[in-house]
Amino acid sequence: MLGGGCIIELIKQLSGIAIEKGSKDSYGIPIILGDIVAKSLMLKRSELKSSLFVKKVNDLPKEYKIQLLAAFIVDEGSISKSSIKVCNTNLLILKSLRKIMLSLGYNCSKVKNYGDHVGGEIFIKYRKARINYQIYNLYMHADGLLKFKKDLDIMIKKYGNIAGLWQKQDILSKFSLKVDLNKINKSRISKKHLIPLIEKEITKGPIFIKEFAKRNDLDYIRAYKLFFRLKEKGKIKKVSPGMFVSKDYNGPIDFTLKSKIEKLLKEEFSLKEITSLTNANLKSVSAQLSRFCNEGKIKRIKCGIYSLS
Repeated sequence: MLGGGCIIELIKQLSGIAIEKGSKDSYGIPIILGDIVAKSLMLKRSELKSSLFVKKVNDLPKEYKIQLLAAFIVDEGSISKSSIKVCNTNLLILKSLRKIMLSLGYNCSKVKNYGDHVGGEIFIKYRKARINYQIYNLYMHADGLLKFKKDLDIMIKKYGNIAGLWQKQDILSKFSLKVDLNKINKSRISKKHLIPLIEKEITKGPIFIKEFAKRNDLDYIRAYKLFFRLKEKGKIKKVSPGMFVSKDYNGPIDFTLKSKIEKLLKEEFSLKEITSLTNANLKSVSAQLSRFCNEGKIKRIKCGIYSLS
């Protein structure tokens, strides 16, 4: 068996690269391997943790780029059935990493600021931590995740498990089985149609998410994500739970049940439908509809069914 010192000397000899040891270095195998990589790419050791290193790797063959991406996911990534997320405090590194994803054909998001949490507290791995720096996120979308796994499987078959995601490889395999590409494609198509629709409708006044979801045959969570995306972009603002207005809206906002019901009146409707859309108590909605009947605004056709007068 070779001792640690012998292995280090062997690596140095096989690499054919002269490496100088600093006086303060704890010179083990990881540092030597790092120096070999740095010198091969004509970089300083300190630049291995910079965006310049990521840019250099982007000019290398495909397998090198896949392995760099895998290393980031192992250290700073999290995997779900809809995406792989990589977090970092260095914006330039993530932007360079995004270029690698795109060059490999992996569909991904733009780099996003996690939020201005400087001085605040967030939970990291179920523990509260104080944030004194900006955090940025980069997402590889589900279809990119599948392509990445396919490429990674080829490398594992060629080089062994060391080329994989180590403890996260099983997580990647598990979630890749849950990806529904048909559902994803439908979602993207609907997003292109629905976001412009929200932007158009919201210029007319406040919109309740539940009402919008009902009109467009969407589940509430899907509709909420569309509104939240527009809110993040600063195009709309939230004025109450489930209610949004355009960013420039300065008109009156009536939260009363009466005003909610008035907006939902149409040629024919049911008590059950109005109750569902307003998320109100059945008795309260029934009482308000009775008042509208007395005022002559609507008329009762049969039990629980109404129409405009």
